[in-house]
Amino acid sequence: MSWRYYEKSTPKEVEDGIEAQSKRGDIGEQWWSRRFVDVVEPTFDTPTESTKCF
Repeated sequence: MSWRYYEKSTPKEVEDGIEAQSKRGDIGEQWWSRRFVDVVEPTFDTPTESTKCF
């Protein structure tokens, strides 16, 4: 098997997504966290997937 070939995989099913550990406010409140969300959010297919994450 060559390193250029890989078998297609599917995402793992999750119930509640990723939970932030921050207790100091909403994610996106600081300029750097808003930038992070703006970069990551378009990688999700549907808005509901990104809202589970953030």
